[in-house]
Amino acid sequence: MLLPVQSIYKTIIISVVAFMMSASFQLLAQAEKVFTSTKDRKAYELYTQSYDYMFKKEYGNAAILLTKAIERDPNYIDAYMRLSSIYYRQKKLEKEKAMYEKVIEIEPGYPFVYFNYGALLMRDLNYEKAIIQFQTFQKFGVISEKFYKKADKNLRICIFRDSSIKNPVAFNPVNIGPGVNTDLNEYWPSLTADQETFYFTRMLDQNPQAKNSMFRFNEDIYVSKNKNNEWSQAIHLPGNINTSNMNEGAIAISPDGRYLLYTICSEDENVVYGACDIFLSVYKNGSWQKGTNLGPPINTIHKETQPSISFDGKTLYFSSTRPGGYGGLDIWKSVKKSDGSWGIPVNLGAHVNSKLNEEAPFIHPDDKTLYFSTKGGIGMGQGDIFMVRKDGKGNFSKRKNLGYPINTEHSEFSLFVNSMGELAFFASRRDTSQESLDIYSFEIPLHLRPEAVCYLKGIIFDKFSNARLDAVFSVIDIETGITIYQSTSDAKTGAYLTALPADKNYLINVSRKGYLFYSDYLPIKGITSSAFIKDIPLNPIKVGAKIVLNNIFFEFDKSTIETESEVELKILISFMTDYPNLKIEIGGHTDNKGADEYNMNLSNERAKAVFSYLLNNGIDAGRLSFKGYGETEPVDSNETEDGRAKNRRTEFKITGI
Repeated sequence: MLLPVQSIYKTIIISVVAFMMSASFQLLAQAEKVFTSTKDRKAYELYTQSYDYMFKKEYGNAAILLTKAIERDPNYIDAYMRLSSIYYRQKKLEKEKAMYEKVIEIEPGYPFVYFNYGALLMRDLNYEKAIIQFQTFQKFGVISEKFYKKADKNLRICIFRDSSIKNPVAFNPVNIGPGVNTDLNEYWPSLTADQETFYFTRMLDQNPQAKNSMFRFNEDIYVSKNKNNEWSQAIHLPGNINTSNMNEGAIAISPDGRYLLYTICSEDENVVYGACDIFLSVYKNGSWQKGTNLGPPINTIHKETQPSISFDGKTLYFSSTRPGGYGGLDIWKSVKKSDGSWGIPVNLGAHVNSKLNEEAPFIHPDDKTLYFSTKGGIGMGQGDIFMVRKDGKGNFSKRKNLGYPINTEHSEFSLFVNSMGELAFFASRRDTSQESLDIYSFEIPLHLRPEAVCYLKGIIFDKFSNARLDAVFSVIDIETGITIYQSTSDAKTGAYLTALPADKNYLINVSRKGYLFYSDYLPIKGITSSAFIKDIPLNPIKVGAKIVLNNIFFEFDKSTIETESEVELKILISFMTDYPNLKIEIGGHTDNKGADEYNMNLSNERAKAVFSYLLNNGIDAGRLSFKGYGETEPVDSNETEDGRAKNRRTEFKITGI
C-alpha cells in the first residue's frame, strides 16, 4: 500500500547527512516527483523502528533494521539514505559511498544524493569527481537558494583543491633534527635575523597522572644555537620567563634578537587581563629579563595571542577575539607611538580577516609580507596558510593561498620565514611513526617569498682598549633622513644585529657619550638578500682623534655637496652642539687620479664647502677650520677602485677640547 506523502517526507528528513539536516525541508518540494519510500509495509515498519535506535545513537542496531528493510525492498531509497547517515556517523566511508551509488542507480532524478555524495567525495579528497556531483545537483530546477549557495561554495572549494593538487608547488619538508625535536610537541618556531639562534615552544608532560590536560601539560620556551649548520641540543630558555604553573607559548623573537614576545594564558587575574595576554621580555646585559604584561590597549578582557613584531620594533601584529572584528580570532596591529607606548590596535580588514579564525600572523623583516593561518575562505583543509603584501600606502593585498602540498586537508599553522626569505619553518606531524609535533624546514618557492632583506651584525668596541661597548646604533633612510631603526648594542658583548629591507640605501650612525660618533654608508637598494658583518671601533674624544664622514657626497669633479649628505651633516652639527667646547678641522682627501695640484685644490674646496655648511647652520667659526690634503694621505691602495673610493673622503679631526 502506498504510504501518505506526509509520512514519506517525514522519513526523508532523517536520511540526510547530519550537516544537511537543518535545511532539508527547503529542498523537499522539488522531490515530489521522485518516489523514495516503499509499498512494502514490513519494510516501512523496520525503517520506522530504526529511528528510535538512531535517536539513542545505537547505530549498529539501526543498521540491522535498515538492512532488513532493504532486503525486503531493494529499491527503498529512504532506507539507503538513512543507512548512509549511519555510516557517516560511524566514519565508514566506503559503505556510505556504496549507499549513494546505489540510490543513483535506482533513481538518478533524486537530488539529495548528489549533494551528499559530493560532500563524501570531498572528505575522500576525490575533488574531480565531487565537482561532477555538485554540478549535477545544481542542475535540478527547484532547489532552495540556501542549498544552491552551499553547493556553489563546495564546488568552488573542489575546483580550487583539484587545481592545486594537479599543479603542486615545490615542497620538500625536512625535519630540523634532534637538537630541537623530541617525542614531545615542538612548535612556534622563531629565528633571529642572522639565523644563529632558534627559539620555539615545547609542551612538557609534567604531570602525566592529571586527567585534565590544563594541569598535565606545561608550555615552555626553549632555545637552540646554530653550530656547523646543525641545531645544538635545545635548552630551557635561561632567565625568568618560564614558569611551572603557567603556559608560555606562541612566541616571536624580534629580528635583532633583543625582544621576545610570548603569550600567557591563565585564570589568575593578577597575571592577565583576559583569557590570554601578550608579554614582553628584553635581552639585556647578556640575559633575558623577567617578562612584563604589555597591558592596555594591547591586552583586554578578551583573548590576545600569537604576536609578531616588525623589523624596526614599531608595529605589533597579533590575534584577538576583541569586539570590532569580523568574527572569532582576527588579526590586529598596533603601532608604537613616539613616547614608546602602543597605539590603539587596528583590525587588518577584510583582505585578511573573515568570519572564522585568523591566527599565527608573521610579518617578515621586509615589512611588507604577512603570512598567517585561517579557516576562512577557499582552502585545502581545516586551516590554510595564506600571505598578503603591503603596498606603498600600507594597504594589504587580497590574500593568496600558499598552495598544495604546503597546505593539505589538515590544519597548517605557525609558519616562520627566515630573514633571507628562502627558508620557511613550521610545525607538523609529518612522521607517521610518532604522534608528536616536530618542526620542519623547507625551501619556499620563489613566487611565495618575501622581498629582499639584508641583515647587518657585528661588535661595537673601544678602538684602543678593545672593550665591548653599549652604544646607540641607528639606521637612517639616507633619502628621507628618517630613522627607521634604533637600538643599543649589548653592554656585555657589544653585539648588535638588525634586519633591513633592501629597498633603500642607509646611513649607519653609532654614538656613545665620550666617543666620536661613527658613520657608514650601506648602499643595498635593489640588491638580493645579503648578510653584512661590520665590527665598529669607537674613537674616544681627544685631541688628534679623527673619523671619516662616509656619508658626505659631492657632485663629480665638483665641490657641490649633494642633498643626501645633509643627514650626515646634521649628525655632525648635533655632535658639535653636544660638545660646545670642541674644535675640529674638516679635511678633504682625493685618490691619485689627476694632477697633484688639481687634486689639492679639489680637496680644499670640498673641505671648505663642509666648513661653510656648518658655519651657515650655527656652528661658531672659532671652532672650525678646514684643509685640503689632496692625495697625500691615502688610507688604502690606489691600485684598485675600492681602494681609491676609500681614499676619496671627508674627515674631521679634533683640534681642541
